[in-house]
Amino acid sequence: MPSLSKMLVIANTDWFLAHFMSGFLTAHVRTGVEVHAASPPGAYVGQLRDCGVHWSPVPISRGRGSLGSNIAAVASIRRLEQETRPDLVHFVTAKAVALGNLALIGRAGLRVINVLPGLGHAFSSPGVQASIDRRILQWGVSWSAARPLSITVFHQTADEDRMLAPGTRGRGRTRVIPGWGIDMERFSQEHRPTDPPLVVLVSRMLWSKGIAEFVELASRNRGAAPARYVMVGEPDMGNPAPVPTRQLEEWDRSGVVEWWGHRRDIPEVLAKATVFVFPSRYGEGVPQALIEAAAMGIPIVASDLPGCREVVESGVNGWLVPPGDVARLAEAILDLLRDPEKRRRMGAKGRETAQQRFAIDGVVRAYAALYREMGLTWSAAG
Repeated sequence: MPSLSKMLVIANTDWFLAHFMSGFLTAHVRTGVEVHAASPPGAYVGQLRDCGVHWSPVPISRGRGSLGSNIAAVASIRRLEQETRPDLVHFVTAKAVALGNLALIGRAGLRVINVLPGLGHAFSSPGVQASIDRRILQWGVSWSAARPLSITVFHQTADEDRMLAPGTRGRGRTRVIPGWGIDMERFSQEHRPTDPPLVVLVSRMLWSKGIAEFVELASRNRGAAPARYVMVGEPDMGNPAPVPTRQLEEWDRSGVVEWWGHRRDIPEVLAKATVFVFPSRYGEGVPQALIEAAAMGIPIVASDLPGCREVVESGVNGWLVPPGDVARLAEAILDLLRDPEKRRRMGAKGRETAQQRFAIDGVVRAYAALYREMGLTWSAAG
């Protein structure tokens, strides 16, 4: 059986590759795999290259895109595959999966892993256009999943069921691997909460991530228990629903919440947190922010959504509340702020959950098993 020597990974943003997949990509580089990655250009290309990854641009537009832009993306992916001649290709996110597999028509014998880390805006938005987008993505992923020498990976079963209904073409060639893995050593700083306590949200600043709800619950809880409410992250201008920077600055000036913007030292930020909040209404996969908070031993209050349930067991390592229910969010946070022993107990269970389910070593082993299934060996322990 041949060994994996060269791999190509294609995603729709360099931010996604650097923020979510850097540990996964680095694990391959460290074992001697020549890793090529491609995305539209952005601010994180240097970070990828620092990891030893060979990066190239591909013009995959965010969202629907025009016919011309999608044809250009297909042509670019096909050229890149012909130039790199990888043993294996990972297509990451639904649009990259659909366009990437179109680009590989006629390339017999190439192994492909399609990864659906979450269903995103099209699956969390109402309206006719969002419904049309969902149908197109479902068709594209179903067709891609059924292609020879391909396996499709979901981060959670709920997404698999929504994207590929039972009996759908390609359903028999799917697997569930919960996320890209987390470096438990990096997220193991001594937990040293501040006084007054920090209630922290780490996310892209999108309306669908519950940013307005976070501000409202912070206002509700003023005077009920001493705390600072902090938002960490920046607007994603490629998404249809970014929170404007001027709105974030206005909230910061109001004193109700603090907006810290983009931070690269997330473990240091989390080490100071008392409670982590994630009030999303988005089509989440398995949110990396929740995994990181759990790994740091922080109790979590999150929306009761499929992806959040993969990390948070309500009453065990945090609380799950109905999406958009600000009163319940505020109440759950106050419950944790007022009960240090409950915070300690829930935080310890969160760390245990992260170690058992989301540690990078386990994810690496799961992908190594997929590679063997496809006829390639990879010495992941090297």
